Amino acid sequence: MSIEKYLKRLKIRWRNIELYEEALTHSSYKNEHPDIAWEHNERLEFFGDAILEFVISEYLYEEMGENHREGELTKLRSRIVSEEGLQFLAAKLNIAQMLRLGKGEEKVGARERPSTLADAVEAFIAAVYIDRGMAFTKKFILRNFRTHLVGVLEGESLLDYKSILQEKLQRSGKRRLHYKVDSVTGPDHLRHFKVTLYIDNKPAAQGEGASRRSAEKDAARRALE
Repeated sequence: MSIEKYLKRLKIRWRNIELYEEALTHSSYKNEHPDIAWEHNERLEFFGDAILEFVISEYLYEEMGENHREGELTKLRSRIVSEEGLQFLAAKLNIAQMLRLGKGEEKVGARERPSTLADAVEAFIAAVYIDRGMAFTKKFILRNFRTHLVGVLEGESLLDYKSILQEKLQRSGKRRLHYKVDSVTGPDHLRHFKVTLYIDNKPAAQGEGASRRSAEKDAARRALE
């Protein structure tokens, strides 16, 4: 597939196509083809790592609320931008198919190597940022990262606060518990839910999250505090 068709599939209207050529070029390929007009992707990889961390940090800061401390947010960010997370994004973007590798690296299976794909994803993010700016890059990252992002946030706690609360209420003789969605805001790739938890038809706590389920968990957690 040509780089032009690839970018069109990703809905990227490029301005400088050589940035994307560079992002998808491994150093081994550049060593074997020194006459190509662009460099390999290592410098872009360095920059893209910082951009991705910033976008995810901002998202967590805005979405997780004041009840989450710095240490908790740092752990969540580490899980989101982990090698596993970057592998998810590499698969979503079909990076492996487009990556240019030298013959030696190709023979040893570098096209499927997690670290190689993670590096290429970070380089590609940097190319998008340089070419299209931060606003577009944020939308691009969050749209393509959404499934992984929500998955991490859904599993942020090993405790099932909803079940714990239900059992506590049953022991105290209170049985009626339900959740009501108060609002859903934001674009499709960046939904934000607010819910109210009712106990015996009386509002007991409010919760927020990137999905209805995570917002309900947040409300149950606050009711238990």
